Amino acid sequence: MDSARLIDRLRAHADAPALIRGDAVYSYADLSARIESWRARLNADGVKTGSAVQFDAEYEPDSIALLLALLRLGAIAVPLSADAVVRPAHAREIARVTHAYTRSPPLEWRCEQRVSVEPHPLYAACEGVGGLVIFTSGSTGAPKASLHRVDRFLAKFEKPRPAFRTLLVLPFDHMAGIDSLLYALTSGGAIVHPERTDADSICAAVARHRVELLPATPSLLNLICLSGALTRHDLSSLQLITYGAEIMPEITLNRLRESLPHCRFLQKYGATEFGSPPTRSREDGSLWFRIVGGNVETKVVDGLLWIRAPTAMLGYLNAPSPIDSEGWINTGDRVEVDGEYIRVLGRQSDWINVGGQKINPHEVEHVLLEAPNVRDVTVAGEPNPLLGNTVCATVCLKEPEELNALRHRLRLHCRDRLPREAIPVRIEIANDPLWNSRYKKPRLTA
Repeated sequence: MDSARLIDRLRAHADAPALIRGDAVYSYADLSARIESWRARLNADGVKTGSAVQFDAEYEPDSIALLLALLRLGAIAVPLSADAVVRPAHAREIARVTHAYTRSPPLEWRCEQRVSVEPHPLYAACEGVGGLVIFTSGSTGAPKASLHRVDRFLAKFEKPRPAFRTLLVLPFDHMAGIDSLLYALTSGGAIVHPERTDADSICAAVARHRVELLPATPSLLNLICLSGALTRHDLSSLQLITYGAEIMPEITLNRLRESLPHCRFLQKYGATEFGSPPTRSREDGSLWFRIVGGNVETKVVDGLLWIRAPTAMLGYLNAPSPIDSEGWINTGDRVEVDGEYIRVLGRQSDWINVGGQKINPHEVEHVLLEAPNVRDVTVAGEPNPLLGNTVCATVCLKEPEELNALRHRLRLHCRDRLPREAIPVRIEIANDPLWNSRYKKPRLTA
């Protein structure tokens, strides 16, 4: 699908609701009119095909229309949300931005033009069709700027999907967020954005607007599940919850299925480097899945998943490309294979080497989540001069508990469930959430 066909698809839905924010409802006709207004504004501001344009990206009609106008023009779109993983000034230098649109009170758009900016060499591959720059989450290191060619990026939206009413809470500049946005719009579905992103506000928006699809991370779903919000709101409209971006704890998935027996749960898999191809679970609620369609190829080498996809990025703007000469990307994810199905065990870089034994932090987390009074937990390696690393855990509690008593109780809990080297040597209590603005747990060595 090219950008012109994308705009035509939106116009075809005319008076259907495209975006719902609080009491405000914006139709596809409203969105189409704003796209045309932005095309005129971009022309007046000197934005041309190939110009790199950074903009404030939120789920509101002008931001969405600006993105679509940039894609239609063949510019390089660089969306940044309020909680972006990279500072705006740093992003402008990395992406060699020529124009930056920011929104300030009273909601007026301001354009900063940057003269004498040499385009990034990779932009030549987007000539005539435009590009999209998305920063990686930075959960495993410094954020990298991935460049996607627009026609390749939009190809997966050629076939319309069910027109679900979709609640979007994952950031606009997150791959899962922008994928969900475009899936909804190209299928004629309505996007719902809650006024706040706490558990009760999310569930209240689902109930009020009869949301059918909720894309989320396991960390966000765990927060919603443990908050009790699932029982305080009518979520009977939910048909499908998709989850990805990190490992789903089985205990969290089981709790969700018990609370929402009418809802299907689908494991998604993707990355900033190649998007989110269609997946199919082995059965409802299973952590085993396979990638279907999209001409996406997979292979497993030494336990690591490799992917070759026509939707893959062109490369990074600020780092060497991970794509080999044959088009394969090493995802860095360790997986198990059962026939045509795979189960992700976690990123290879997250595993902890304790005296030569490789410990999967997700397995330790799953055990700790089963312990009483544990709301959430993150496990990482801590350097040790004798063993290389030891395992440490940071936990969020449901109720206050004395630290020494907690440490003793959790180690006893782990003793019969984990090998000795996997039992946390250090256990600390967190006062703040363990997930970042992307609703993912940062995976950095302690």
